[in-house]
Amino acid sequence: MAVPRGKAIEAMRVKRGEKRSDFAKRVGISYKHLHGIECGRHGAARETLHRIADALVVDVSLVMAADGEMSEKKKREANPTTHPEPKRPVPPPPAKRKKGSEASSDLQQAS
Repeated sequence: MAVPRGKAIEAMRVKRGEKRSDFAKRVGISYKHLHGIECGRHGAARETLHRIADALVVDVSLVMAADGEMSEKKKREANPTTHPEPKRPVPPPPAKRKKGSEASSDLQQAS
C-alpha cells in the first residue's frame, strides 16, 4: 500500500528536524495549507510540490510518487463549492388539475 503523499512529505520534513511553520515559510505557502497537505485535506499544485521537493532536498519524483489522491469525500470537505454533494433527482411536478368548465367538457367528450 502506498504512503499518502502528505504523510510522506511530513515524514521527510520531520526527519530533517524542521518545524512546520519554518518549512511552510521556506516553501512559500501558509502554515494552514501545509498542514492541510500533510493531513490529506488539501491537494497541492505541481509547482508547490516542486518547491516542497526543493526545500526537502529530494528529487521531485519522491514527492510525486507518493499516493496523492484524495477521496471524493475529502475533496468535498476541503472545497465544498467545487465539489458539491451530488443532487438527488427531483420528482416531476404533479399534473395540473383542470378548472371547472375545462374538466366538465373533458368528461362530456369521454362519454
